[in-house]
Amino acid sequence: MAVGFPIAGRRDPVLDELVGFFVNTLVLRVELAGDPTVAELLDQVRVRSLAAYEHQDVPFEVLVDRLNPSRSLTHHSLVQVMLAWQDADPAAELALGDLRVSQLPVDTRTARMDVALSLAEKWNSAGEPAGICGEVEYRTDVFDAASVETLIERLRRVLVALTANPAGRLSSIDVLDGAEHARLDEIGNRAVVTQPATTPMSVPVLFAAQVARAPQDVAVVYGERRWTYRELDNASNRLAHLLIGYGARPGNCVALLFSRSAEAIVAMLAVLKTGAAYLPIDPVIPTARIRFMLDDAAPIAAITTADLRSRLDDHGLLVIDVNDPAVETQPGTDLPGRRPKTSPTSSTPRVPLAHPRGWRSATTTSPNCWGRWMRACRRRGVVAQSFPGVRRVGVGDLRCAARWGRLVVVPEAIAGSPDDFHEVLVAEQASVLTQTPSAVRALSPQGLESTALVVVGRLAQPRWWSAGRPDG
Repeated sequence: MAVGFPIAGRRDPVLDELVGFFVNTLVLRVELAGDPTVAELLDQVRVRSLAAYEHQDVPFEVLVDRLNPSRSLTHHSLVQVMLAWQDADPAAELALGDLRVSQLPVDTRTARMDVALSLAEKWNSAGEPAGICGEVEYRTDVFDAASVETLIERLRRVLVALTANPAGRLSSIDVLDGAEHARLDEIGNRAVVTQPATTPMSVPVLFAAQVARAPQDVAVVYGERRWTYRELDNASNRLAHLLIGYGARPGNCVALLFSRSAEAIVAMLAVLKTGAAYLPIDPVIPTARIRFMLDDAAPIAAITTADLRSRLDDHGLLVIDVNDPAVETQPGTDLPGRRPKTSPTSSTPRVPLAHPRGWRSATTTSPNCWGRWMRACRRRGVVAQSFPGVRRVGVGDLRCAARWGRLVVVPEAIAGSPDDFHEVLVAEQASVLTQTPSAVRALSPQGLESTALVVVGRLAQPRWWSAGRPDG
Protein backbone atom coordinates (compact mmCIF):
# COMPACT_ATOMS: atom_id res chain seq x y z
CA MET A 1 0.00 0.00 0.00
CA ALA A 2 1.43 3.37 -1.04
CA VAL A 3 0.48 6.73 0.49
CA GLY A 4 1.91 10.11 -0.43
CA PHE A 5 2.74 12.74 2.17
CA PRO A 6 4.19 16.26 1.92
CA ILE A 7 7.44 17.28 3.58
CA ALA A 8 8.72 20.83 4.18
CA GLY A 9 11.98 20.38 2.27
CA ARG A 10 13.99 22.72 4.53
CA ARG A 11 16.73 20.45 5.82
CA ASP A 12 19.38 23.09 5.17
CA PRO A 13 19.38 25.77 7.93
CA VAL A 14 20.11 28.36 5.25
CA LEU A 15 16.51 27.96 4.09
CA ASP A 16 15.00 28.73 7.49
CA GLU A 17 14.84 32.48 6.87
CA LEU A 18 14.13 32.23 3.14
CA VAL A 19 10.64 32.94 1.84
CA GLY A 20 9.57 30.30 -0.68
CA PHE A 21 7.75 27.03 -1.29
CA PHE A 22 10.03 24.02 -0.93
CA VAL A 23 7.43 21.33 -0.15
CA ASN A 24 8.11 17.97 -1.78
CA THR A 25 6.00 14.81 -1.95
CA LEU A 26 7.35 11.56 -0.51
CA VAL A 27 5.86 8.12 -1.08
CA LEU A 28 5.57 5.72 1.83
CA ARG A 29 5.06 2.14 0.71
CA VAL A 30 3.89 -0.23 3.45
CA GLU A 31 3.84 -4.02 3.16
CA LEU A 32 0.65 -5.53 4.62
CA ALA A 33 1.26 -9.13 3.56
CA GLY A 34 1.35 -11.67 6.36
CA ASP A 35 -1.38 -9.91 8.36
CA PRO A 36 0.91 -7.96 10.75
CA THR A 37 -0.18 -6.69 14.15
CA VAL A 38 -0.80 -3.00 14.75
CA ALA A 39 2.51 -2.72 16.63
CA GLU A 40 4.40 -4.43 13.80
CA LEU A 41 2.78 -2.09 11.28
CA LEU A 42 3.80 0.99 13.29
CA ASP A 43 7.38 -0.26 13.53
CA GLN A 44 7.45 -0.77 9.77
CA VAL A 45 6.01 2.72 9.15
CA ARG A 46 8.62 4.28 11.46
CA VAL A 47 11.55 2.53 9.76
CA ARG A 48 10.36 3.24 6.24
CA SER A 49 9.52 6.86 7.04
CA LEU A 50 13.03 7.50 8.35
CA ALA A 51 14.45 5.92 5.20
CA ALA A 52 12.21 8.12 3.05
CA TYR A 53 13.33 11.24 4.91
CA GLU A 54 16.91 10.52 3.86
CA HIS A 55 15.85 11.03 0.23
CA GLN A 56 13.43 13.91 0.71
CA ASP A 57 15.46 16.18 -1.54
CA VAL A 58 14.72 14.04 -4.60
CA PRO A 59 11.94 15.89 -6.45
CA PHE A 60 8.77 13.89 -6.83
CA GLU A 61 8.78 14.50 -10.58
CA VAL A 62 12.27 12.97 -10.83
CA LEU A 63 11.09 9.93 -8.88
CA VAL A 64 8.20 9.41 -11.29
CA ASP A 65 10.53 9.84 -14.26
CA ARG A 66 13.10 7.35 -12.93
CA LEU A 67 10.55 4.69 -11.96
CA ASN A 68 8.60 5.24 -15.19
CA PRO A 69 5.42 3.46 -14.04
CA SER A 70 2.57 2.67 -16.40
CA ARG A 71 0.78 5.94 -17.05
CA SER A 72 -2.99 6.38 -16.92
CA LEU A 73 -5.31 9.29 -17.55
CA THR A 74 -7.66 8.08 -14.78
CA HIS A 75 -5.33 8.18 -11.76
CA HIS A 76 -1.86 9.16 -10.59
CA SER A 77 0.78 6.61 -11.50
CA LEU A 78 2.42 6.23 -8.05
CA VAL A 79 -0.09 7.21 -5.37
CA GLN A 80 -3.77 8.02 -5.29
CA VAL A 81 -4.05 9.04 -1.62
CA MET A 82 -2.25 11.91 0.14
CA LEU A 83 -2.05 12.41 3.90
CA ALA A 84 -0.81 15.67 5.41
CA TRP A 85 -0.31 16.09 9.16
CA GLN A 86 -0.40 19.76 10.17
CA ASP A 87 1.79 19.93 13.28
CA ALA A 88 1.97 23.73 13.50
CA ASP A 89 0.22 25.30 16.47
CA PRO A 90 -3.01 26.78 15.04
CA ALA A 91 -3.09 29.35 17.86
CA ALA A 92 0.38 30.69 17.04
CA GLU A 93 0.42 33.81 14.89
CA LEU A 94 2.66 34.09 11.87
CA ALA A 95 4.92 37.13 12.37
CA LEU A 96 6.68 38.87 9.48
CA GLY A 97 8.10 41.93 11.20
CA ASP A 98 5.53 44.69 11.18
CA LEU A 99 3.35 42.93 8.58
CA ARG A 100 -0.04 41.57 9.59
CA VAL A 101 -0.67 38.03 8.27
CA SER A 102 -4.08 36.39 7.90
CA GLN A 103 -4.84 32.84 6.73
CA LEU A 104 -7.44 32.60 3.98
CA PRO A 105 -8.93 29.37 2.60
CA VAL A 106 -8.41 28.85 -1.12
CA ASP A 107 -10.72 26.70 -3.20
CA THR A 108 -8.87 25.82 -6.39
CA ARG A 109 -11.70 23.62 -7.71
CA THR A 110 -9.10 20.98 -8.50
CA ALA A 111 -7.85 17.81 -6.83
CA ARG A 112 -4.27 16.64 -7.22
CA MET A 113 -5.04 13.11 -5.98
CA ASP A 114 -8.10 10.91 -5.78
CA VAL A 115 -8.24 11.66 -2.05
CA ALA A 116 -6.14 14.09 -0.01
CA LEU A 117 -6.54 14.29 3.78
CA SER A 118 -5.20 17.21 5.80
CA LEU A 119 -5.37 16.40 9.52
CA ALA A 120 -4.33 18.19 12.69
CA GLU A 121 -4.68 17.76 16.42
CA LYS A 122 -7.52 19.77 17.96
CA TRP A 123 -7.47 21.47 21.36
CA ASN A 124 -10.27 22.81 23.52
CA SER A 125 -10.41 26.21 25.22
CA ALA A 126 -8.62 24.80 28.26
CA GLY A 127 -5.68 23.71 26.13
CA GLU A 128 -6.54 20.02 26.42
CA PRO A 129 -6.45 17.57 23.49
CA ALA A 130 -9.87 17.28 21.82
CA GLY A 131 -9.27 14.76 19.06
CA ILE A 132 -8.27 15.11 15.44
CA CYS A 133 -9.90 17.38 12.89
CA GLY A 134 -9.20 18.16 9.27
CA GLU A 135 -10.54 18.33 5.76
CA VAL A 136 -10.74 16.03 2.76
CA GLU A 137 -10.15 17.00 -0.84
CA TYR A 138 -11.36 14.50 -3.43
CA ARG A 139 -12.02 14.06 -7.11
CA THR A 140 -15.71 14.44 -7.84
CA ASP A 141 -15.44 12.21 -10.90
CA VAL A 142 -14.31 9.35 -8.63
CA PHE A 143 -16.22 9.93 -5.38
CA ASP A 144 -19.40 11.64 -4.30
CA ALA A 145 -19.95 13.31 -0.93
CA ALA A 146 -21.71 10.28 0.57
CA SER A 147 -18.83 7.95 -0.39
CA VAL A 148 -16.26 10.29 1.15
CA GLU A 149 -18.27 10.57 4.36
CA THR A 150 -18.36 6.77 4.51
CA LEU A 151 -14.57 6.63 4.03
CA ILE A 152 -14.06 9.18 6.83
CA GLU A 153 -16.25 7.21 9.20
CA ARG A 154 -14.39 4.00 8.38
CA LEU A 155 -11.04 5.72 8.91
CA ARG A 156 -12.24 6.90 12.32
CA ARG A 157 -13.32 3.35 13.15
CA VAL A 158 -9.94 1.96 12.09
CA LEU A 159 -8.01 4.53 14.14
CA VAL A 160 -10.05 3.69 17.24
CA ALA A 161 -9.35 -0.02 16.70
CA LEU A 162 -5.62 0.60 16.17
CA THR A 163 -5.27 2.46 19.46
CA ALA A 164 -7.48 0.04 21.39
CA ASN A 165 -5.50 -3.12 20.65
CA PRO A 166 -1.89 -2.71 19.43
CA ALA A 167 -1.40 -6.48 19.56
CA GLY A 168 -4.36 -7.19 17.29
CA ARG A 169 -3.97 -8.32 13.70
CA LEU A 170 -5.06 -6.00 10.92
CA SER A 171 -7.50 -8.62 9.69
CA SER A 172 -9.37 -8.39 13.00
CA ILE A 173 -10.32 -4.75 12.42
CA ASP A 174 -13.94 -4.38 11.33
CA VAL A 175 -14.45 -1.34 9.10
CA LEU A 176 -18.22 -1.81 8.76
CA ASP A 177 -20.86 -0.54 11.14
CA GLY A 178 -24.00 -2.32 12.29
CA ALA A 179 -26.18 -0.96 9.50
CA GLU A 180 -23.69 -2.08 6.86
CA HIS A 181 -23.50 -5.57 8.36
CA ALA A 182 -27.29 -5.75 8.39
CA ARG A 183 -27.36 -4.76 4.72
CA LEU A 184 -24.84 -7.49 3.85
CA ASP A 185 -26.95 -10.03 5.73
CA GLU A 186 -29.98 -8.91 3.74
CA ILE A 187 -28.21 -9.10 0.40
CA GLY A 188 -26.71 -12.49 1.23
CA ASN A 189 -30.01 -13.74 2.67
CA ARG A 190 -28.18 -14.94 5.78
CA ALA A 191 -31.43 -15.89 7.50
CA VAL A 192 -31.92 -18.58 4.86
CA VAL A 193 -28.37 -19.81 4.27
CA THR A 194 -27.76 -20.30 8.00
CA GLN A 195 -30.84 -22.48 8.45
CA PRO A 196 -30.27 -26.21 9.00
CA ALA A 197 -30.00 -28.12 5.76
CA THR A 198 -33.20 -29.73 4.56
CA THR A 199 -33.69 -32.65 2.23
CA PRO A 200 -33.89 -31.20 -1.29
CA MET A 201 -36.86 -32.14 -3.44
CA SER A 202 -36.31 -32.80 -7.12
CA VAL A 203 -38.34 -31.19 -9.90
CA PRO A 204 -40.14 -34.47 -10.75
CA VAL A 205 -41.24 -34.90 -7.12
CA LEU A 206 -42.56 -31.35 -6.91
CA PHE A 207 -44.27 -31.71 -10.27
CA ALA A 208 -45.93 -34.98 -9.26
CA ALA A 209 -47.31 -33.32 -6.14
CA GLN A 210 -48.84 -30.54 -8.24
CA VAL A 211 -50.35 -33.09 -10.63
CA ALA A 212 -52.01 -34.76 -7.65
CA ARG A 213 -53.29 -31.43 -6.29
CA ALA A 214 -54.61 -29.86 -9.49
CA PRO A 215 -54.49 -32.23 -12.50
CA GLN A 216 -56.85 -30.10 -14.61
CA ASP A 217 -55.12 -26.77 -14.01
CA VAL A 218 -53.18 -25.28 -16.92
CA ALA A 219 -49.48 -26.08 -16.64
CA VAL A 220 -48.00 -24.83 -19.93
CA VAL A 221 -49.24 -22.28 -22.45
CA TYR A 222 -47.71 -22.10 -25.93
CA GLY A 223 -49.56 -20.00 -28.46
CA GLU A 224 -53.11 -21.31 -28.69
CA ARG A 225 -52.21 -24.65 -27.07
CA ARG A 226 -52.76 -25.16 -23.34
CA TRP A 227 -51.48 -28.24 -21.52
CA THR A 228 -53.00 -29.30 -18.22
CA TYR A 229 -50.83 -30.84 -15.54
CA ARG A 230 -52.31 -34.24 -16.32
CA GLU A 231 -51.58 -33.89 -20.05
CA LEU A 232 -48.04 -32.70 -19.42
CA ASP A 233 -47.48 -35.51 -16.93
CA ASN A 234 -48.72 -38.19 -19.34
CA ALA A 235 -46.70 -36.82 -22.27
CA SER A 236 -43.49 -36.62 -20.26
CA ASN A 237 -44.10 -40.09 -18.78
CA ARG A 238 -44.43 -41.64 -22.25
CA LEU A 239 -41.18 -40.06 -23.41
CA ALA A 240 -39.47 -41.03 -20.16
CA HIS A 241 -40.47 -44.69 -20.61
CA LEU A 242 -38.97 -44.62 -24.10
CA LEU A 243 -35.75 -43.07 -22.77
CA ILE A 244 -35.46 -45.72 -20.07
CA GLY A 245 -35.71 -48.35 -22.79
CA TYR A 246 -32.71 -46.73 -24.44
CA GLY A 247 -30.70 -46.75 -21.21
CA ALA A 248 -31.45 -43.40 -19.58
CA ARG A 249 -30.77 -43.61 -15.85
CA PRO A 250 -29.09 -41.71 -13.01
CA GLY A 251 -25.47 -41.00 -13.86
CA ASN A 252 -25.81 -40.34 -17.59
CA CYS A 253 -27.32 -37.58 -19.67
CA VAL A 254 -29.57 -36.92 -22.64
CA ALA A 255 -29.02 -34.05 -25.07
CA LEU A 256 -31.91 -31.68 -25.82
CA LEU A 257 -31.86 -29.64 -29.04
CA PHE A 258 -34.94 -27.41 -29.14
CA SER A 259 -36.12 -23.99 -30.03
CA ARG A 260 -38.41 -22.45 -27.43
CA SER A 261 -41.53 -24.64 -27.41
CA ALA A 262 -43.88 -26.68 -25.26
CA GLU A 263 -42.22 -29.85 -26.55
CA ALA A 264 -38.97 -28.67 -24.97
CA ILE A 265 -40.71 -28.59 -21.58
CA VAL A 266 -42.02 -32.13 -22.15
CA ALA A 267 -38.51 -33.33 -23.00
CA MET A 268 -36.96 -31.62 -19.97
CA LEU A 269 -39.46 -33.25 -17.61
CA ALA A 270 -39.06 -36.63 -19.28
CA VAL A 271 -35.28 -36.69 -18.85
CA LEU A 272 -35.49 -35.53 -15.24
CA LYS A 273 -38.04 -38.24 -14.48
CA THR A 274 -35.57 -40.92 -15.57
CA GLY A 275 -33.07 -39.60 -13.02
CA ALA A 276 -30.64 -38.58 -15.76
CA ALA A 277 -29.35 -35.11 -16.46
CA TYR A 278 -30.06 -33.20 -19.63
CA LEU A 279 -27.60 -31.35 -21.83
CA PRO A 280 -29.25 -28.17 -23.18
CA ILE A 281 -28.18 -27.21 -26.70
CA ASP A 282 -29.29 -24.00 -28.38
CA PRO A 283 -29.95 -24.63 -32.10
CA VAL A 284 -28.45 -21.25 -33.08
CA ILE A 285 -24.92 -22.15 -31.96
CA PRO A 286 -22.32 -23.28 -34.54
CA THR A 287 -21.98 -26.93 -35.49
CA ALA A 288 -18.46 -27.04 -34.04
CA ARG A 289 -19.80 -25.98 -30.65
CA ILE A 290 -22.50 -28.67 -30.79
CA ARG A 291 -19.83 -31.27 -31.56
CA PHE A 292 -17.71 -30.11 -28.60
CA MET A 293 -20.67 -30.31 -26.23
CA LEU A 294 -21.64 -33.79 -27.39
CA ASP A 295 -18.07 -35.08 -27.23
CA ASP A 296 -17.57 -33.63 -23.76
CA ALA A 297 -20.85 -34.72 -22.14
CA ALA A 298 -21.19 -38.03 -24.04
CA PRO A 299 -25.00 -38.26 -23.91
CA ILE A 300 -26.63 -41.62 -24.52
CA ALA A 301 -29.23 -40.06 -26.83
CA ALA A 302 -30.60 -36.76 -28.08
CA ILE A 303 -34.18 -35.49 -28.28
CA THR A 304 -35.16 -32.91 -30.87
CA THR A 305 -37.78 -32.05 -33.50
CA ALA A 306 -37.91 -33.08 -37.15
CA ASP A 307 -36.82 -29.67 -38.43
CA LEU A 308 -33.70 -29.66 -36.23
CA ARG A 309 -32.72 -33.31 -36.60
CA SER A 310 -30.13 -32.58 -39.30
CA ARG A 311 -28.06 -30.57 -36.79
CA LEU A 312 -27.30 -33.88 -35.03
CA ASP A 313 -26.24 -35.85 -38.11
CA ASP A 314 -22.79 -37.44 -38.25
CA HIS A 315 -22.40 -37.57 -34.47
CA GLY A 316 -23.05 -41.30 -34.07
CA LEU A 317 -25.82 -40.51 -31.61
CA LEU A 318 -29.27 -42.00 -31.15
CA VAL A 319 -31.69 -39.19 -32.09
CA ILE A 320 -35.31 -39.27 -30.88
CA ASP A 321 -37.98 -37.11 -32.50
CA VAL A 322 -40.17 -35.82 -29.68
CA ASN A 323 -43.20 -36.19 -31.99
CA ASP A 324 -42.32 -39.71 -33.17
CA PRO A 325 -45.41 -41.99 -33.14
CA ALA A 326 -43.35 -44.51 -31.15
CA VAL A 327 -43.54 -42.16 -28.19
CA GLU A 328 -47.34 -42.35 -28.19
CA THR A 329 -47.22 -46.13 -27.81
CA GLN A 330 -45.46 -45.84 -24.45
CA PRO A 331 -47.47 -45.93 -21.20
CA GLY A 332 -48.40 -42.61 -19.64
CA THR A 333 -48.19 -44.03 -16.13
CA ASP A 334 -45.76 -42.87 -13.49
CA LEU A 335 -42.24 -44.25 -13.45
CA PRO A 336 -40.69 -46.27 -10.60
CA GLY A 337 -38.93 -44.08 -8.06
CA ARG A 338 -35.42 -43.13 -9.14
CA ARG A 339 -32.68 -41.51 -7.10
CA PRO A 340 -30.90 -38.66 -8.88
CA LYS A 341 -27.15 -39.00 -9.13
CA THR A 342 -24.60 -36.36 -10.08
CA SER A 343 -21.87 -37.06 -12.58
CA PRO A 344 -18.35 -37.62 -11.21
CA THR A 345 -15.95 -34.73 -10.87
CA SER A 346 -13.22 -34.19 -13.43
CA SER A 347 -10.05 -32.14 -13.63
CA THR A 348 -11.06 -30.91 -17.10
CA PRO A 349 -13.76 -28.30 -17.76
CA ARG A 350 -17.17 -29.91 -18.32
CA VAL A 351 -20.23 -28.79 -20.22
CA PRO A 352 -22.88 -27.80 -17.63
CA LEU A 353 -25.75 -30.26 -17.21
CA ALA A 354 -29.15 -29.87 -15.56
CA HIS A 355 -29.87 -32.52 -12.92
CA PRO A 356 -33.18 -33.40 -11.27
CA ARG A 357 -32.03 -31.53 -8.16
CA GLY A 358 -30.00 -28.89 -9.96
CA TRP A 359 -32.51 -26.15 -9.26
CA ARG A 360 -31.94 -26.62 -5.55
CA SER A 361 -28.26 -25.76 -6.06
CA ALA A 362 -29.18 -22.61 -7.90
CA THR A 363 -31.45 -21.45 -5.08
CA THR A 364 -28.71 -21.84 -2.49
CA THR A 365 -26.02 -20.08 -4.51
CA SER A 366 -28.20 -17.03 -5.23
CA PRO A 367 -30.92 -17.27 -2.56
CA ASN A 368 -31.91 -13.61 -2.57
CA CYS A 369 -32.97 -13.60 -6.22
CA TRP A 370 -34.52 -17.06 -6.11
CA GLY A 371 -36.37 -16.27 -2.89
CA ARG A 372 -38.02 -13.29 -4.57
CA TRP A 373 -38.73 -15.45 -7.58
CA MET A 374 -40.57 -18.02 -5.44
CA ARG A 375 -42.55 -15.36 -3.57
CA ALA A 376 -43.69 -13.84 -6.85
CA CYS A 377 -44.68 -17.30 -8.11
CA ARG A 378 -46.69 -18.05 -4.98
CA ARG A 379 -48.76 -14.89 -5.35
CA ARG A 380 -50.01 -15.64 -8.86
CA GLY A 381 -47.77 -18.32 -10.37
CA VAL A 382 -47.63 -17.26 -14.04
CA VAL A 383 -44.06 -17.45 -15.35
CA ALA A 384 -43.30 -16.08 -18.82
CA GLN A 385 -40.39 -17.97 -20.37
CA SER A 386 -38.76 -16.14 -23.25
CA PHE A 387 -35.18 -17.37 -22.91
CA PRO A 388 -34.20 -20.42 -24.99
CA GLY A 389 -36.33 -23.23 -23.58
CA VAL A 390 -33.58 -25.70 -22.77
CA ARG A 391 -31.24 -23.32 -20.97
CA ARG A 392 -30.76 -23.97 -17.26
CA VAL A 393 -32.92 -21.01 -16.34
CA GLY A 394 -35.79 -23.07 -17.77
CA VAL A 395 -35.56 -25.46 -14.80
CA GLY A 396 -36.30 -22.61 -12.39
CA ASP A 397 -39.16 -21.38 -14.57
CA LEU A 398 -40.56 -24.89 -14.75
CA ARG A 399 -40.13 -25.57 -11.05
CA CYS A 400 -41.94 -22.39 -9.96
CA ALA A 401 -44.74 -22.72 -12.47
CA ALA A 402 -45.14 -26.44 -11.84
CA ARG A 403 -45.54 -25.94 -8.12
CA TRP A 404 -47.68 -22.80 -7.98
CA GLY A 405 -49.17 -21.95 -11.39
CA ARG A 406 -48.47 -22.17 -15.09
CA LEU A 407 -45.60 -21.62 -17.49
CA VAL A 408 -46.18 -19.39 -20.51
CA VAL A 409 -43.70 -20.39 -23.23
CA VAL A 410 -43.48 -17.39 -25.54
CA PRO A 411 -42.98 -18.36 -29.21
CA GLU A 412 -39.76 -16.95 -30.61
CA ALA A 413 -41.55 -14.98 -33.34
CA ILE A 414 -43.63 -13.22 -30.68
CA ALA A 415 -40.71 -12.66 -28.28
CA GLY A 416 -38.91 -10.77 -31.05
CA SER A 417 -41.74 -8.24 -31.36
CA PRO A 418 -42.11 -5.93 -28.33
CA ASP A 419 -45.76 -5.19 -29.14
CA ASP A 420 -46.75 -8.84 -29.62
CA PHE A 421 -44.72 -9.87 -26.57
CA HIS A 422 -46.42 -7.19 -24.48
CA GLU A 423 -49.83 -8.40 -25.66
CA VAL A 424 -49.09 -11.96 -24.51
CA LEU A 425 -47.83 -10.81 -21.11
CA VAL A 426 -50.93 -8.70 -20.53
CA ALA A 427 -53.29 -11.45 -21.69
CA GLU A 428 -51.67 -14.09 -19.47
CA GLN A 429 -51.15 -11.68 -16.53
CA ALA A 430 -47.59 -12.92 -16.05
CA SER A 431 -46.24 -12.54 -12.51
CA VAL A 432 -42.59 -13.37 -13.33
CA LEU A 433 -40.71 -12.36 -16.46
CA THR A 434 -37.16 -13.44 -17.28
CA GLN A 435 -35.66 -11.57 -20.20
CA THR A 436 -32.55 -9.89 -21.50
CA PRO A 437 -32.02 -6.26 -20.40
CA SER A 438 -32.41 -4.91 -23.94
CA ALA A 439 -35.71 -6.73 -24.45
CA VAL A 440 -37.12 -5.44 -21.16
CA ARG A 441 -36.18 -1.87 -22.07
CA ALA A 442 -38.24 -2.22 -25.26
CA LEU A 443 -41.36 -3.28 -23.31
CA SER A 444 -43.90 -0.83 -21.97
CA PRO A 445 -44.90 -1.52 -18.34
CA GLN A 446 -48.46 -0.42 -19.05
CA GLY A 447 -50.90 -3.20 -18.18
CA LEU A 448 -48.20 -5.30 -16.54
CA GLU A 449 -48.96 -4.37 -12.95
CA SER A 450 -49.34 -8.10 -12.21
CA THR A 451 -45.68 -8.68 -13.14
CA ALA A 452 -44.26 -8.61 -9.62
CA LEU A 453 -40.72 -9.67 -10.56
CA VAL A 454 -38.62 -8.90 -13.62
CA VAL A 455 -35.39 -10.93 -13.78
CA VAL A 456 -32.75 -9.36 -16.03
CA GLY A 457 -28.99 -9.05 -16.24
CA ARG A 458 -26.78 -6.41 -14.61
CA LEU A 459 -27.59 -3.52 -16.93
CA ALA A 460 -29.62 -0.68 -15.47
CA GLN A 461 -33.30 -0.59 -16.39
CA PRO A 462 -35.65 2.38 -16.86
CA ARG A 463 -37.11 3.81 -13.66
CA TRP A 464 -40.67 3.06 -14.72
CA TRP A 465 -39.92 -0.69 -14.63
CA SER A 466 -38.74 -0.44 -11.02
CA ALA A 467 -41.94 1.07 -9.63
CA GLY A 468 -43.52 -1.33 -7.16
CA ARG A 469 -40.96 -4.05 -7.81
CA PRO A 470 -38.11 -5.22 -5.55
CA ASP A 471 -34.58 -4.08 -6.36
CA GLY A 472 -31.58 -6.43 -6.47
